[in-house]
Amino acid sequence: MSRVVAGTSFLLIRHAQSQLNAEGRWQGWTDAPLSAEGRCQARALAEALAREPLAAVVASPLARALETARLLAAPHGLTPELEPDLRELDLGAWGGLTRSEIAGRWPEALARFDSGDPDARPEGGETRREFGWRVGRAAAGLARTYAKLGRYPESFAHLARAAQMNRELETKR
Repeated sequence: MSRVVAGTSFLLIRHAQSQLNAEGRWQGWTDAPLSAEGRCQARALAEALAREPLAAVVASPLARALETARLLAAPHGLTPELEPDLRELDLGAWGGLTRSEIAGRWPEALARFDSGDPDARPEGGETRREFGWRVGRAAAGLARTYAKLGRYPESFAHLARAAQMNRELETKR
């Protein structure tokens, strides 16, 4: 006899490729829509998840995340719910720039950021530590909210792209 433990499960999905991704630009909170390739990626992921029991789809309000979420939610008859605290790391002045542009203007800050230092701050942005706290609070709040509603015993939630799933889908093409 197997025992089912009720709880809230999240399937974390990062947005598909955006136009800025396609150009090799860093995004952060810079809003950019999906590229044509990104729409194909999101549709392929939606097809792969079509038989999964989704109770809700929650996304950041950034265009690329919301467009991905809408494509994933459609087969389930769901409308994405917005959670601003699920936005990506705030890259401040680095948003929209290429790595070489960032390195040319802020070489020391980029080196510190690349080292993985959780307190490295992009010019005008947030640290990875601050980002972790923000997204962690949002995830905990979503878990509490949906657990109270009884919507999640054995379902998945979309927060924002399962990079691994997208990579697997991309390698199958």
